[in-house]
Amino acid sequence: MISALAIRDFALIRSLDLKLEAGLTVITGETGAGKSMVFDALGLLTGERADSNVIRSGAERAEVSAEIQLALLQPARRQRIQSWLSEFELHDSDDQNLLHLRRVIRAEGASRAWINGKSVSVSQLKQVLSQLVEIHGQHDSQLLQEKALQLELLDQALALEAQAEQCADRAQAVRLANTRCAEIRALSGTDGDIVSLLRDQLAELKQLNLAPDYLENLDQQQRRMANADALLQGLNLVCERLDGDSGVLRSLSQGYAEMQKLAGLDARLADVCALLESAIIEVREAAHLALNAREQLDLDPQSLAKIEAELARLFDAARKFRVPRTQLAMKRDELATRLQAFSDSQGALDRALAELAQANVQWRESAEALSAARRTGAIKLGRRVAELLQQLGMVGAVLDIAFEAREAQDASPHGLDSVEFMLAPNSGVPAKALRKIASGGELSRIALALKLASIERRLQAPSPKHKKSLPTGLIRACMAFDEVDAGIGGAVAQTVGELLQALSRGNQVLVVTHLAQIAACADQHLYVSKSAKAQQTDVTWATLDEAARENELARMLGGQITERTLATAREMRARGLAVNAQNSV
Repeated sequence: MISALAIRDFALIRSLDLKLEAGLTVITGETGAGKSMVFDALGLLTGERADSNVIRSGAERAEVSAEIQLALLQPARRQRIQSWLSEFELHDSDDQNLLHLRRVIRAEGASRAWINGKSVSVSQLKQVLSQLVEIHGQHDSQLLQEKALQLELLDQALALEAQAEQCADRAQAVRLANTRCAEIRALSGTDGDIVSLLRDQLAELKQLNLAPDYLENLDQQQRRMANADALLQGLNLVCERLDGDSGVLRSLSQGYAEMQKLAGLDARLADVCALLESAIIEVREAAHLALNAREQLDLDPQSLAKIEAELARLFDAARKFRVPRTQLAMKRDELATRLQAFSDSQGALDRALAELAQANVQWRESAEALSAARRTGAIKLGRRVAELLQQLGMVGAVLDIAFEAREAQDASPHGLDSVEFMLAPNSGVPAKALRKIASGGELSRIALALKLASIERRLQAPSPKHKKSLPTGLIRACMAFDEVDAGIGGAVAQTVGELLQALSRGNQVLVVTHLAQIAACADQHLYVSKSAKAQQTDVTWATLDEAARENELARMLGGQITERTLATAREMRARGLAVNAQNSV
C-alpha cells in the first residue's frame, strides 16, 4: 500500500506530505479546491506523460514521490514485485519490503524517474506501479457511450487484456505475412529488362574493391603521394635537425657526456644524466623513423595517377548509384539480395504463403479463445453488474452485453467480436443501446458497477455481500476513484459508500467525493482547501479528526454548519463507523 505521498511544486500545490492509511480514504473540499490534483500527481508515478505545464508557477521543477509498504501486500503480489525489483537490481539495500518511487518534471520539459534511489526509465516506473495502483477518472462513464471503446472496456472488466494483446499481435503478424506475399508476387512479375539491369549494376559494383580497409588506405595513399614534395622537404629538415652535424642528437650527446663528469662530483646530478640518456634514446628513435619514412616516400607520378583514377571510379559509382562512397558495398549487397529474390521468387512465395497460413491459424486460435472467454465472462459480469445496480437504486435494471460477429475481413486485431452495451432500465422494458437510452446519472452508476465488478474479478475477491471472508491486513492493490459519485445521491450514495468501504477491506481505496454519505464511511478523511496569498494560489491538505470530520460532513450536507446539519452528520458518521466495524469482522 502507499504509506506516504510527497508532492512539490505541482500545479497549485507548493508542498504536500500525506500519510495514507489502509482501508478507505476520502478526499473532500470545496469545488475547485484542487482535490483531484493528488490523483494527477499520482498519475505521474504510473508513467503518464507530462510536460512543463504541471510545474507550479515560478518553480523550476515539479516532484512527486511515494513510499510503498510491500510487507502489507498479499504474498503472491509481493513476491511478483520483489522478483521484478531483483531482476533489475532495484531493491532497497536497507529494507527489501520498502519501495521508494520518485519522478521529477523540469521546466525545460525533461523528465526523470527513480526507484529506491536508482535512476530508471519512466516505462520501468510504470511497470512496477501498474501492479499496485489503479486510477479511475471522472470521465470513465462517458466512455460507456462510445461503442468503439466498449469492447476494450469489456476486456478490461474481464481481465482479458493479455489475451486481447496476443490476438492483436497475431493479427499484426498476419498483416505482415500478407504484405510479404504481395511484395514477392510483385517481384516475380517484374519483366526481364529490370532483372538484366540489376545484373549489370551488380557486375559493375563487383568489379570494384569495396573493402572498408581498402577505401581507407586508398585515401591515405592519395593524400601522402599528392603531398610528396612537401613531405620530402619537411622530412629532410627534421632529419637534419635531429641527427645532423649541429642537430639535437649531437647536442644531447655532448651534454650527456659533460653531465656524467659533473655527476661524479655531485650525486644529485645522477637524475639529470638519466633523463638525458632517455632523451637521447627517444630522439634517436624519432630520427630513425623519420629517415625510414623519407626513404619509403613514393614520388612516382604514375602511381599517384593510378590511385587517383581508382578513386575517380569509386566516386563515379557513388554518383551513379546515389549513395555515399562508403555505402557502395551495402548497395552491392542490396542488389544481390534482390536478384536472389527474383531467382527464387516461386520458392519464396511458397514459403511466405505457408507463413501466412500459419499466422492465420495462430490468429484464429487466439481470436476464438478470446471470443469464448468474452462471451462466458460477459454473462457473469452482466449478472454481477445487475446485482450492484439494484443496490445503487436502479431496481429492475439489467445490463446486457450483445455480441455480433465482425464482418468478414482479414485478421482483425479485435478478434471475432463486436459488442454493444444494452440497458433495460426497468423490469419488462426491452433493452436498448446504452448510448441511446441512459441518462447521465444512470451512466455514472453503471460505470461504478462495472468498476466494482471488474475489480472484484481481477483481484479474485469475493463480492461485498461475502465481506466477512475478506482477509484483513493484506493489501491487494491501491485503487483511486476520482468523483465516481457524479449523478447519484440519497440512499444510493449511502450504498456506494458501503460498497467502497467493503472493497477497502483488503484494498487501499482513495476516493474524491462531494457526498457526505460516502465520506462518512471512510477510515481516513483528508480535507483540501485553497487560498490566495501575495497574488499566488496555494492548496493545503489536512487530516481530519473525528470532531473536524463531523463539521466537514455537516458542511457537505448543507453548505453551512448548523445544529441540524451537525446532528445529521453525527448520525451519518455513527452509521459509517458501524459499517466499518461490520466489514472488519
